[in-house]
Amino acid sequence: SDPTESTHSRGGGMPLFERSIPVSREHVQRLLTEHWGLHLGKCIKDSQNHTFTAYNEPQENDDHTPQYAVRVTPDQGNAQAQRFRDELALIDFVAKSGVGVCEAVPARDGAVVICDTEHNLTVSVFHWARGEAVDFMKLEWLRNPAIIKA
Repeated sequence: SDPTESTHSRGGGMPLFERSIPVSREHVQRLLTEHWGLHLGKCIKDSQNHTFTAYNEPQENDDHTPQYAVRVTPDQGNAQAQRFRDELALIDFVAKSGVGVCEAVPARDGAVVICDTEHNLTVSVFHWARGEAVDFMKLEWLRNPAIIKA
């Protein structure tokens, strides 16, 4: 089976490696302004989820430590929206248990997932993670107690 093949055609959920679908940066900025009052920074990853930086104030350049991470998912018919809400409910539960996680930032209306049905986008905003990036391919995050407890 081809790992890049959409699992929707096989009756599964979200595929592991889905091809990137372009999103309009200008449209993402409009959604971010309208729902969170934030300013979009640079795109730091575009795959099945596009990840952008975001700030409370406009930035002349993106050299500052971001305040937020924005997850934008091309999502035909917003079919994945409930799965995202469930994921964020789990993150909220873990945070309330005292574990340090990057919680979702509610939009002005209190929603943690915004569905743009016109453009088939599902959007969430998270607090920016403190610390260093973890190289998941080295698997150190599975064996190093300092990383596990962080």
